[in-house]
Amino acid sequence: MKKRLLLFLVLLISPFLIYNFYKPAYETGFTPASPPVTQGEDEFLISSLNIGQYSSYNFAIDTLGYNLWHRYLGSEEISGKRYPTGWTGSDLLFADRLDYIGDVQDKIDEIYSYNGKNTQVLLHRPKIEYLCYGQRSDYQCEAISN
Repeated sequence: MKKRLLLFLVLLISPFLIYNFYKPAYETGFTPASPPVTQGEDEFLISSLNIGQYSSYNFAIDTLGYNLWHRYLGSEEISGKRYPTGWTGSDLLFADRLDYIGDVQDKIDEIYSYNGKNTQVLLHRPKIEYLCYGQRSDYQCEAISN
């Protein structure tokens, strides 16, 4: 009985295996379209963390071929607390946006247009970073004595 069952399963499964492994490739003549490539457009962003701390672009962009300029925020201490600062001297957490928007835009334009390379900028903002690391509440269970 076991031999018959095994023979039946082999005969049932073998056509499917033969069909799947020995059939010729399906030919449609269709080739998928490749995305258009623009001259000078890079496919990947290449950078190293905090490369923006250096004031000279020529080594990172020209020599290493980076196309992304990244910099972490700095910090300042006010009344014993540390607050994030931006890329320019006027880009402070509590500063009015009209005080720093021109300086930040000039810095972005300078990096973007350096040597015609169209370098991208990854810029952290002090106000967003301050909100991200806001207050929290920690709860823990404690034993209650009767």
